[in-house]
Amino acid sequence: LNPAGPWCWIAPYPSDCKDSRRYPDEANCERGDNAWIYRWAFFYSMVWTCLLVTTVCTIMVARKVYRVDQTSLKYRRPDLSGTLAMDKQDTEDL
Repeated sequence: LNPAGPWCWIAPYPSDCKDSRRYPDEANCERGDNAWIYRWAFFYSMVWTCLLVTTVCTIMVARKVYRVDQTSLKYRRPDLSGTLAMDKQDTEDL
């Protein structure tokens, strides 16, 4: 960890140094050589994993709710449901 503005972060020191992976002949970092690799490995990969898992879970819940809703349609009584009467009336106007 090195200073990166007002907080500490996975960063090279000095901040404008050249890392050994990109500049093998010109590397001049005192600390944090190849910090961008560690930043991706320990921070950004976890952020993207959380976003991906959240998206997949949301899609799974939405699909389940849709299936349950479609299944429950056949058990609905049309004479007591105002929405079915309105839907039928709206389609007749077209």
